[in-house]
Amino acid sequence: MKKRITAVLLCAALMIMIPMISVKNNAAKDIEKVFNSKKENSFVLAEALAYEYKKEYSDETLKALALILNSNYKAGVKLKTMPKNDFIKKHGEKNYSKLENTAKEFEDKCLVYKGKAAPVPYAFVTSGKTEGNKKYPYIKNTACPWDALSKRSDESAAVSLNSINKLCGLGLSYTEALAGFADLDIMIKTAA
Repeated sequence: MKKRITAVLLCAALMIMIPMISVKNNAAKDIEKVFNSKKENSFVLAEALAYEYKKEYSDETLKALALILNSNYKAGVKLKTMPKNDFIKKHGEKNYSKLENTAKEFEDKCLVYKGKAAPVPYAFVTSGKTEGNKKYPYIKNTACPWDALSKRSDESAAVSLNSINKLCGLGLSYTEALAGFADLDIMIKTAA
């Protein structure tokens, strides 16, 4: 009789423990997915920064660009990228390390409009002004005097990276420079 009670108790204990072990393994897999997606986001962001990189960009300009690119990525915009090895051949490993560090810093930051990731159109140089429109109501009408002096002109419905770089060169932070072009909040993903 004692053996029978012990066997029943062991079976009952196993029946209780099996679901607990299963839940613990599933939780570990969910955490692994989060870390893998973080790595992927940082990797994509670094390669997108590599594609848009210009040697004259200040560190603050790279931060503004990382924020714009990550916002676009989170909003579903397909980013143009440059493979790491191609970038290193052209600009050196030290510069790519800077891009990787910037990407890691901004992988959980995003520009937000009405609670959603806000895509931000951008161009290296605009036609001398940035104009908002119905598609991007959060983009401000902003003069870009440095662009007006440039020989190249891309478009006006875009934030000027050249102007952001000039503003950052004058001592503005990336957030201050971006605020001149868009009415957006910065959302930082926090762990629950």
